[in-house]
Amino acid sequence: MDARVKEIYFTKVSDIREHYTLLDDVFPNADGRISTTKRVCFAKNKRKETFVIKQRHKQNSFKDDNEVKDWLFCTKLLYMLTANPKNDRNTNGRYMQTTHIARVVEIIEDSKYYYCVMEYVKGRDLFEYFIQEKPHNKGHQYAMSISRGLAVEMVVGLAHMHQLGLAHRDIKLENLVLDEA
Repeated sequence: MDARVKEIYFTKVSDIREHYTLLDDVFPNADGRISTTKRVCFAKNKRKETFVIKQRHKQNSFKDDNEVKDWLFCTKLLYMLTANPKNDRNTNGRYMQTTHIARVVEIIEDSKYYYCVMEYVKGRDLFEYFIQEKPHNKGHQYAMSISRGLAVEMVVGLAHMHQLGLAHRDIKLENLVLDEA
């Protein structure tokens, strides 16, 4: 796996805005400022398709070289497994073909930032869902039914990642998006 990940490279661009229009932050800061170290924002490509882009400042968003190497390896691995950039045959379920995990569609870098372009999953994150719908106020049976269903869906996605030797490492309500359709 390590050897295959080493063959994956970030696409070098002079300016991300030549390829994507960066829009609002997915999780805006309370004071309205845009972070210059780490950012997750909505974006549109030239065909007006919506994506989510994770942006990391090369110099200021990592604590040391090991964190940089680890982040680059994990990002390349997730890209390789979800986008299958070399169009390899999917022998032994090597590539993720699941509706439970957002695909990394492109990895880009410019002189200052790394960009991880991910598919946009239309829906609410679980934090928004619980705040807006308040399933806990609709009776024990209803809340348990919803919770059980959500837990099953989450475990299916995580199990798929674990079968491929991946760990999520940032499970939180805001990173779990409900495709409510």
